[in-house]
Amino acid sequence: MRTTIITAFCFVLLFSGRGTDPCDASADTPSRVLVLFSYNYNFPSQQHIVAGIEAGRKAAGLKAGDFVYEYIDLSLQQKDHLHLFRELLQRKYAGQTFDLIITIFDSALDFLMTEGKGFMPESPCLAIFASERPELFRAGRKVVQIPLKYDFEGTLKLALDLFPGTKRVVLVAGSSPSDRRYEALARQELSPWLKKITLDVTGHTSLEDAIEEVSGLGPDALVMYSRMAEDNTGRRYVPDDVAAMIAQISPVPVFCLVSSHAGTGAVGGRMVDLEAVGSLLSRAVMDLSDGRDLTGGSALPYVRTLLDWNQVRQWKVRQDAIPADTVFINRPPSLWTQYRSAVTGMLVVILVLSSMIVALMVRNRNTVLKAEIEERKMVQSVAQAANAYNRGLIEVSLDPLMTIGLDGAITDVNLATEKAADCDREELIGKNFAGLFTDPEKARTGYLKAFREGDVRDYALNLRRRDGNAIPVLFNAVVYRDRE
Repeated sequence: MRTTIITAFCFVLLFSGRGTDPCDASADTPSRVLVLFSYNYNFPSQQHIVAGIEAGRKAAGLKAGDFVYEYIDLSLQQKDHLHLFRELLQRKYAGQTFDLIITIFDSALDFLMTEGKGFMPESPCLAIFASERPELFRAGRKVVQIPLKYDFEGTLKLALDLFPGTKRVVLVAGSSPSDRRYEALARQELSPWLKKITLDVTGHTSLEDAIEEVSGLGPDALVMYSRMAEDNTGRRYVPDDVAAMIAQISPVPVFCLVSSHAGTGAVGGRMVDLEAVGSLLSRAVMDLSDGRDLTGGSALPYVRTLLDWNQVRQWKVRQDAIPADTVFINRPPSLWTQYRSAVTGMLVVILVLSSMIVALMVRNRNTVLKAEIEERKMVQSVAQAANAYNRGLIEVSLDPLMTIGLDGAITDVNLATEKAADCDREELIGKNFAGLFTDPEKARTGYLKAFREGDVRDYALNLRRRDGNAIPVLFNAVVYRDRE
């Protein structure tokens, strides 16, 4: 999943260069961008974001110094930490300017608008993945918000589709200001569903109490984890760690709302893909480089259905209930996925070899057909020559010769027969043999005897000519049998 998002981010940054030399990309983009993170680097969500930004920066040919990262690290709870951090920034970047300050998550934006209010107030701010705050439009600094909006309703609908017997939903939330903002949003989005389910919220308890409540849930319940950066005792946590703890002890399915919580043991959810922050950043860079004002937007286009394949199998989720556009993690690769290149290569080789074999077969077949045709022509030529020779022998005979069938019909005559009968060949062929003689019955008896005995010799008959005169003839016949 990370590869896909990074690729999309790289494309937008490359486009923002408008075809210029990558080595001179800084001439068309803001000279420097400060990315201000709420927590320290070990937060998985921030690691995803950094990976996307860095991949895009390198692909666009921007210098490493064009993007500066600072981490407020709110896990440190010492007094005056934010005040000291502001002084550190002012001293560290004295005499320098940032064309854009990007804040990641709520705490970084809170710092910039309070303790850090005097830090480069002329630099516009792009607030990414912070809760929406309309009052910021009245602040002195130009702030454009791209808020992080959890899809609570979409995640609940997905959960109920996968587990239709659910009657109770426990929303695990924290006590920090950000935690409570998301809790309020969840209550608002889920209120239409309260006729179908019972909703319980752990937003004002300790982490231990939340874990105890979740561990005692029955089979008709499920858990939706919002986030917990702080509990009611004031202790602070990494929200991703809390997600893993809840999923580990829960006897029922757990659903989450951000991609950094995927793989913690949760089934999944309609999750905001945090790595997609790269494309949001690139749009801001493009706006400033083209002299346009910063414009905001929504993180909702980056929400997608994401499920953990291991959890899907563990909880025996019906496959027909899973949306078609679902993105899976931990799904074992199919044979096709594993060996796609090898299989594709083999298929290409097989197709090439098959084409060559077919071509050879066609060529050989054509050669054989050509040889058969030539042989057939030669046989026909020989047969025609033999027929011409035999016909010649028949025609030059001085004796009348004719052939008849079993029915007594004449099938062929020679020239001597035409002269003797004073009739053309066309007139004779097809006539009954016995009808040529003065005594048809005797003639019929003669040819039937030939068919019966195989031959007749010196059988006296009188041949009737066209003019009515008769010629005495001696009828000799022999039976010719074909192969059939």
